[in-house]
Order: sequence, then structure tokens, then C-alpha cells
Amino acid sequence: MSSSDVRLSASTRAALAQDARPALPHHGHGEPAAMQARYEAEHRWWNEGGPQVAWRADTLPTRHGPVPVRVYSSGQVARLAGCGSLSATELGTTAQFPAGAARPIIVYLHGGSYCVGSSATHDRLIRELAAATGAAVVSVDYTLAPGARYPRISEECEDTVIELARRFPNCPIVLAGDSCGATLSLGTWWRLARGPVAERIAALVLYYGEYGLPAPPAANAATAACESLGKPACNTDAMSDIDTADGMSPADRAYYDSLYFSSPTERATAPDTALLRTELRGCPPVLLAVGECDPLLADSQALATYLEASEVRVRLEVIPGVMHAFLQRVRLLPEAARVIADTAVFLAGVLGYSGVHALSDR
Repeated sequence: MSSSDVRLSASTRAALAQDARPALPHHGHGEPAAMQARYEAEHRWWNEGGPQVAWRADTLPTRHGPVPVRVYSSGQVARLAGCGSLSATELGTTAQFPAGAARPIIVYLHGGSYCVGSSATHDRLIRELAAATGAAVVSVDYTLAPGARYPRISEECEDTVIELARRFPNCPIVLAGDSCGATLSLGTWWRLARGPVAERIAALVLYYGEYGLPAPPAANAATAACESLGKPACNTDAMSDIDTADGMSPADRAYYDSLYFSSPTERATAPDTALLRTELRGCPPVLLAVGECDPLLADSQALATYLEASEVRVRLEVIPGVMHAFLQRVRLLPEAARVIADTAVFLAGVLGYSGVHALSDR
């Protein structure tokens, strides 16, 4: 990797060094079950420490049968000893709700390119989010590809939100997710937009998703983003090294897609994945966060522009020096802690509660 082409932060470089220590095989290609096992192993160290937030296992009914979920409750928060100090809780972001106010529910849809990932691989990120926001977080363990083929995952996510809205009629709902989970979150809102549950969805929190930006504009936008930051254009070789480190090379992404979608055309035309060509007027407020060294940076930038043109309240945060999936590395990355704290601030503003301060305010 050429530091003259892409300037990763010191904390990101430390995270890459930590990722290299287990010496596990690259998870980009292989049997799906083996890919999931490696992904779980790769993230075990990253999920240690952080706020101690109670969770319980449950299931929610969907048209495809019961789907497992983890329900995280932030009512009791304590520190686990000896495992890091970057919690958003320690930054003073735990929310204080008005008397009598219903606690919000964050429906969290994990990333992993539809074929890997789970509540377990995202556990620390979810605990940090629950502690920072004061919300109950329901993390959905949707069926992974290739056991699920499009649109099954989308339908499972849609049905879990409908069921939660039925069970908790007074609680505002926030849809949140990272990577493909961000795509699923916005796609789930679109699926629900014409029904009664839509008015229950108060906000969306979308971390580094893919929203259907065609390849040539994506490449042009990525180059423009680098130049606007005073950097040389992010050349192919430098970005390829970064993408490979996080399983985001073009070949990897095409392989993941092949496990879930029947063809590239299906992904490029489905309205809940090709979201830059989908009607999004009426969408609730959206927070977008993405790293400047993420190959999906241009998607978030394009979505922010599209939402603004659709008269949707949107906030875009581009985080310097970090890569795709940086939030799962909150144990080492102050940039991740900052985004979690800023998420709490954003939701406090949307939902009207207090006691939340951004990292930059402290």
C-alpha cells in the first residue's frame, strides 16, 4: 500500500496490524460456511471489552419462518475490565429520556455482504450503540446467502420491523445498519413506505452502504473525493491493497453478490438495492457515515445528494483515514467511537431527548 496515495490514520494502521496477527486465510472466496467461520474468528478479539449491555436471544416471525434476534437493553451499563477505553458511554453520550417518553427501538441489520456476519460479529459495535443512545437494540440474524436468495433477506427484515411495530406500538423505530445492512435498512424503509408502519420509523442510520451507483460514476466520484481532500487520485493499486485487506476487492464483491443475487442485473435493477433510482421522498431523517478510504464512499455521497434533492433531512459524515467496516474496530479506533457518539447526538435531535454530547463537544 502506498501511503502517498491513500493516507490511512495511525489508528487504522494499528487496526490492520491487529487484523494480520491471527494469520487467518483471506475470507473473500470459499465455501460459505468456512467464510462465516473465518469471519467469526477474525472479529472475536474486536468484540472483547466495551460496555456491558445485557442481551437476550429471541425470535421474530416472518413469512420465511422464525428469524433469530438479539435484544440488547441499555438499562444497566457497566465497563468490562481491561479492554479498551474508547466507549461512547465514557464520552458522556448516554441519553436521558423525557419523563414518560417511550424508549426507541433501533433495528440493527448487520453487514457482511449478505453471506457472512451475525449479531456476534457485530456485538461490541451494537453494545456501544445501545449504551450511547439509551435505546433498545434488536439485532436481526437474517438468513445468510446462499441459504437465502434475493429477496428473502429483504423480506425477513421487512417482516421483523412489522412485528416489532405490532408488539411495541408506542416506541419510535430507527433502522440502522452497516455495509449491506445499511442497504437493507434503506430498502426496508422503502418496502414499508406505503404501509402503516412507515409512520413509526423515526430515522435511519446508514453506515457505509452500497446504494446502486453505477461503476463508472462511482470511479469518477471516488477520484473527485480524493482530489477534494488534497490527495492524488486514489490509484487502482493502492485502493486494491486496501480493498483486499477488508475483503472489498471488485472480485470479492462480485463473488458475494453471486451468492445472493441471481445476476448482476437483478442487483442493479431491484428497487430496494438500486436505491439511487428509487423514489425516496417522505423518508425520515438520515445519518450517513463512511470512511474516506472506503470503496463505497461515492455511494454515500451520491445518496446524500439524492436525498437532499428529495427534500429529506440528511447528514453526511466522511471520516478521514478509515476504511470500510471501521466501526467493528471500535476497540482501537477513536474514529469509530466518534461516529457512535455522533449517532447518539443525531438521534437525540430527531427524537427530542437530551443528555447527549458529541465527542467534538467535549
